[in-house]
Amino acid sequence: MANVTLNLGNLDQTDKIVRDALAAGLNAGIVYLQGAMRTNMGTSGGGPSGQLAYRYKKKADGSFVMNKAGTRRKRFKSSKATYTSSTEGGFPGIRTGRLRQSIGVVSARPNTLLAVAGTNLEYGRHLEYGTKTKDGKKLMAARPWALRSLEQSAEYMIDLCKKTAARVIIEKLGVVK
Repeated sequence: MANVTLNLGNLDQTDKIVRDALAAGLNAGIVYLQGAMRTNMGTSGGGPSGQLAYRYKKKADGSFVMNKAGTRRKRFKSSKATYTSSTEGGFPGIRTGRLRQSIGVVSARPNTLLAVAGTNLEYGRHLEYGTKTKDGKKLMAARPWALRSLEQSAEYMIDLCKKTAARVIIEKLGVVK
């Protein structure tokens, strides 16, 4: 009978290595989810159509020049531009890109092993769950983007977490394949 002995050595050191590996795996997965959330915005239709214009500075000679970098350019709709909502249940359309740009992550740390992806914009929640009046009348149908992105990405994220954690453990323990 052949015996295989696995000596993990100092358990405190092993625990640190495993926690570091799990944190690295969670961070790889959460960054992938962040990208999926951003990519899915606008894929179900919706958004501005027609002509959009930006405010420019008017020069003394009557010509226009784009505002310098660092100044606020205000986007406005011309009379020919309209906004079309995305379908109920579909990913939200993109009007200004503010929600998509605000999607961020809080990385996992070895002591907490918690990673978060999302936005701090209030209307992100309104789009995710819809809105209702105080008496329960529906105002806006839900256009889920966060949980739906998670559902679509879950299998790949789990695989990515496993592979990243395994790679970190192999590197830290000095195991050669």
